Amino acid sequence: MPDYHVFHHHPKPRIPHVSKTQPETQADQSQLQGWRLYVVMGALVFATLAMALSSSIVATAIPVLTSHFHSTEDIGWYGSAYLIASCALIPLAGKIYTSYDLKSSYLAYMSVFTIGSIVSGAANTSSMLIAGRAVAGAGSSGIITGALAIINVSVTLDKKSLLVGLIQSLAGIGVVLGPVVGGALTEHASWRWCFFVGVPVCGAAMLVLAAVPFPHKQREDQNLTALEKIKELDLIGCSIFAPSVWGGSKYRWSSSQVIGLFCGSGLIFIVFLIWESYFGEKAMIPLHMLRRQVIVCGFATNGFQMGGLMLISYYLPVWFQSVKDASPTMSGVMTLPQSLSQMLFSIVAGLGVAHLGYYAPWAIIGGAFTALGTGLMLTFTPETGAGKWIGYQILLGCGRGFVMQNVFIAAQADMPKELEDVASAFLVFALFLGGAIFVALGETIFYNALPPELAKHAPGIPTSSIQKGGLSASTLNKLPPSLVSGVKLAINNALIKTFYLALGGSLIGFVACWGLKWYSVKKQALPSDVEAKAGRDGSHEGTG
Repeated sequence: MPDYHVFHHHPKPRIPHVSKTQPETQADQSQLQGWRLYVVMGALVFATLAMALSSSIVATAIPVLTSHFHSTEDIGWYGSAYLIASCALIPLAGKIYTSYDLKSSYLAYMSVFTIGSIVSGAANTSSMLIAGRAVAGAGSSGIITGALAIINVSVTLDKKSLLVGLIQSLAGIGVVLGPVVGGALTEHASWRWCFFVGVPVCGAAMLVLAAVPFPHKQREDQNLTALEKIKELDLIGCSIFAPSVWGGSKYRWSSSQVIGLFCGSGLIFIVFLIWESYFGEKAMIPLHMLRRQVIVCGFATNGFQMGGLMLISYYLPVWFQSVKDASPTMSGVMTLPQSLSQMLFSIVAGLGVAHLGYYAPWAIIGGAFTALGTGLMLTFTPETGAGKWIGYQILLGCGRGFVMQNVFIAAQADMPKELEDVASAFLVFALFLGGAIFVALGETIFYNALPPELAKHAPGIPTSSIQKGGLSASTLNKLPPSLVSGVKLAINNALIKTFYLALGGSLIGFVACWGLKWYSVKKQALPSDVEAKAGRDGSHEGTG
């Protein structure tokens, strides 16, 4: 059990320090090199892509699922069960990777994700599908976090930016391409393949990772018993935290049920903070970590940047289908400029950080490009040409490619090595939380903005007919020709109001980037090295 008295007497805990910048240490000699590095990274990349696809692939299959199971009342749970389970368990994943063997933990998470995907694909009831999605979400909570933990011990800090950028860009591409792949599989194969498609990918990745050895995380307390390791996980904190992020989509925002859940969630979260303070430095989310500028600014950057990305990823295909008459598959193709440019510029930023050493400038420039690209999307009209919507997406992809991975590099440079995995999990949690909140808020904005826009530009069309008939081009083109242009303009204007939320998130993310600290990963002493040395010197002086 943690020493609570020591924790309260020393509000800034002294954590054993392991240098992260010595180039010739024994730890560096055991790092991945050559073919082993490429094989392990390939497995991590494919596992991340499968996980990211699964988070959004169900979007285009939902109409078919509701018809198959006759379960319109469950429509919100097919997507949210996955996201909520993942979001609630990500902080615990950071503790697991800190306390247990990296390879075993990562394979366990991938196994849970694979089992959940199989259950979802084989579901014969709506409840079984929702349960499978929740299991897959629980498994996904440790996939990106685990990939970052493996990268942490596999390469030196100045090389991490490129690899972290690759993982982050693949996650973003997977989210964007999920609805496209889901639509194609649902149309040409079966909705079940939306969940089965990732199973062989994960199976192959698990076989590769099981066969290839990679470095183990060095711990100061290698001789802990199984019970002591379980206590270190802070399972009580996890059980308090998880219900505070649980939710659904059945009731209106103004309903007594939702208001009651908001109040209950707030109270539970306060209890969680009290418990984490009591548990001290062994807590699932050590509160002293939240006093670090880089962690707070990194959390804000990730949350608002990912929130904007998810919002654009969900509603830009709607604009292409409803306003530009694109098919579901073609609307996905039309979003490729964003995803491909994000991947390209994340590699550029990774190489830039490895060569120049500084990560903060890339994040700041990326935040500016993201805000600029999102702001330009507010100028969309039904007559907007391909040159503009392609160019604006490239600006978005460039911005996010520059900024996303460098948040994690900033945290790794600032945090003591013993807290790297916990900090990475906390920042991954920000990604999922921001995405879930922005998508929910975006839905509210769009469906509240659409009726007045329809009344203004297409007064002869009842709002209920559009909402029930859907927003696809084939449905809208069945309307009287004299009303089609007005309906498209109304949908365009409602989407623009939704994009304002993405712009707000991008601007806040840009401001938060300035707090990541201007430091070079190529210097001999990182901030955490200096802090650890000062802490040790202070300890000696106080006990001398």
